[in-house]
Amino acid sequence: MPVVKLPSMDDVQYNGNIQQAFDNIVNGVERIRKTQEWLMNGNVNFQNIQANGITAKNISANSIETDALVAGAVTADKISVEELSAITADLGHITAGLIESIEIISSTIIGSEIMTRNFGLYPRAQMSSTQNMFTAEASSNEYIRLVSDYLGQVSLLISSNSMFGQIRPFGNMMFINTSSGSGGIQISSGGDLELYADILDSSAFVVTNKWSRFYSDGDNETLQDALDRLQNQINNHESRIRDLEP
Repeated sequence: MPVVKLPSMDDVQYNGNIQQAFDNIVNGVERIRKTQEWLMNGNVNFQNIQANGITAKNISANSIETDALVAGAVTADKISVEELSAITADLGHITAGLIESIEIISSTIIGSEIMTRNFGLYPRAQMSSTQNMFTAEASSNEYIRLVSDYLGQVSLLISSNSMFGQIRPFGNMMFINTSSGSGGIQISSGGDLELYADILDSSAFVVTNKWSRFYSDGDNETLQDALDRLQNQINNHESRIRDLEP
């Protein structure tokens, strides 16, 4: 491999002429100076450097700048940074890895799509930047979604294969329903189940469309049926009392 050979003082000889010997020394030093200047002005290439000729201890910090690094020339085990902010890059499509124990302070992440599994794979959870929602899905038709804008309101949507329901504001009320012809709503409790209107407002009511809409599964009758049966019993007693009058 070619190497840089600097001029030496080996050819300086003393032949009894002191002035001549001194001139030879001066000329040799000048040749060395010019050669060093030539090298320092960018005339060194890798053909002039022997293997392992440059080591880390000979390179000062911030002394190398280049656009000529070839792909793959720097490997991951040669990179060490204390913070990712030291690297500016578009990370592209990241297919593997683990991020944990991350603390984000006064930072904003915008326009991200976060999902536990890819589209069409279930079960999965997703935070969507396009639909502005959080969702947990067992299948394409079985999900719970928190949507920022459903009919103009923040809403919780619940769907199964045979039912679709929603919980959302509706005027000055909280609206809880399932779609017409869909599933029902069951509320159960291991203890008492209490239903209140505003206990501080005596004019507030628990409202139902009809008494016939209240049904006792154990008695197999509606509240309207029970009221009618009691009214019939009262009417019968009143009729018997009248018959007993003189």
